[in-house]
Amino acid sequence: MLTFISVLTERSKDSHIQWLCQCSCGDVGTYLATRVKHNRVSSCKKCTQALIGSKVKRHGMKNTATYSSWVSMKDRCTNPKSKDFAKYGGKGITVCNQWLNSFEQFYKDMGEKPHGTSIDRINNDQGYSPENCRWATHSQQQLNKTKSCLWLVHGVVYESLVTAAAAHGVKKQTIVKWVDGWTDKRRNKTWSPKDGCKRLPKY
Repeated sequence: MLTFISVLTERSKDSHIQWLCQCSCGDVGTYLATRVKHNRVSSCKKCTQALIGSKVKRHGMKNTATYSSWVSMKDRCTNPKSKDFAKYGGKGITVCNQWLNSFEQFYKDMGEKPHGTSIDRINNDQGYSPENCRWATHSQQQLNKTKSCLWLVHGVVYESLVTAAAAHGVKKQTIVKWVDGWTDKRRNKTWSPKDGCKRLPKY
């Protein structure tokens, strides 16, 4: 619904390029270029609110946990003012167009949010889309954090540091020492990683 008019010489407070655009309703406003180019904003604020309002009335799920998850997902990926934007939108994590513009499609693909779960990206390097998302418990998500990886310990591959430690009856820090080696500063001595122990990329 937005038509590009010109590039503004003045940048945003965060030094982002700004465009002057006209909405199909006739309203002319300033928008971040990256948000327009990546379909993170497609109309003026007034039209966006009207569109969301009509969808909320149609599906009647505004006060549900599923709807709240959808709103939060979009906010952290598209709203620079969101407290979590730096970890999501700021890192290039996006929401697919079919979900960004339609709660109904999101609900059709994901279904009702089960109690005790939240939306989880299977591959943390990719954005939110039907093929990369699931409803997962907190413990499932802990195994899928950005820094998680597979752990090869004595020839056996484990999904997480927790499972590797439990299998060998040691602390998590011990597994890390086996894999990375470690230094005892008090004794000024360094131990090399153990054979058959290393980190593996999860994807």
